[in-house]
Amino acid sequence: MKSKLIVPLGAALLLAAINSQLSTAFAQGSLTPPGAPVPTMKTLAQIEARTPISSLPFTITNSGSYYLTTNLNSAGQGITISADNVAIDLSGFGITTASNGIATSPSIGINNIVIRNGTISGCTSDGISSWWLGTIQNVTLEELQIVNCGGNGANIFGQAAVRNCKFSGNGSNGLVIAEGVISGCLAQSNKMSGIYIRSDAGGVVENCHVNYNGNGIKALSSLVTHCMASYNTTNGIIAYGACRVIDNVVYRNGCGIYLDSVFDDIENNSIVWNQAGIIATNYSPHIIVRNTFTANTTNMVVGLGNTAPLPISLGNGITNAGPWINIAY
Repeated sequence: MKSKLIVPLGAALLLAAINSQLSTAFAQGSLTPPGAPVPTMKTLAQIEARTPISSLPFTITNSGSYYLTTNLNSAGQGITISADNVAIDLSGFGITTASNGIATSPSIGINNIVIRNGTISGCTSDGISSWWLGTIQNVTLEELQIVNCGGNGANIFGQAAVRNCKFSGNGSNGLVIAEGVISGCLAQSNKMSGIYIRSDAGGVVENCHVNYNGNGIKALSSLVTHCMASYNTTNGIIAYGACRVIDNVVYRNGCGIYLDSVFDDIENNSIVWNQAGIIATNYSPHIIVRNTFTANTTNMVVGLGNTAPLPISLGNGITNAGPWINIAY
């Protein structure tokens, strides 16, 4: 009679595993390495693909993205841009210099510049200077505070887009551009104009607040809309021709809206407590309709040849405190 060998299940599994290892022990692949080792981690340049700026003066000669690492001071120029396609992130820090804070090189053409997110203050000249005729195009300024500079807060030649910036306490103008779009900005206590568009290519000023400047907004061939101009010494808004000034609040200025050339369209503005509401004596024609006047010393002083419904003062200084609305014919 034959006897059967009974192997416990655990032992059987162990024997099977050992047998499998023995059967493959001599079946290994080639021991020759497939090639040189390759990096498996990203480099610092791949993680932070920007160039740090940690001291001034600093000159940018290559396109790319740059960022501040701390607050920076300079006894001379701050940052000089000498290349196209440059973005500068101030990273919430500030620049203070004894010359221009950030400037483009005057010797070469510069295009496509972005500056954002920080403060430029106390410069003896301009905070941002790019005023070299024909050499600067396509500038974007975002989320900047440019304050207490001896010259202009920012002075840009060419097309510019300026969004959500503050220009305060500068010795000349707060912001000067040749043409472009300015939106959501505050310009206050600048010696000359808070915002100035100087080229007949014109632009748009929208949703801005200008107060305590010499002139609030000074524009040529532009649309000025949904802005607040208050407590400006000379004019709340001064139009230099071919402007459309609509849906603004103009409050407690020397003159609310001053028209200094031809073909301006002034509509739907609320003009309150100015020394003069609207003055348009030097040139014509202009269209001045559907504005609301309240408590101005003189509501309108308008020369002949303009479309401006009565009651108005034809240059004779009649006082009319209002309120009244000049309705279109």
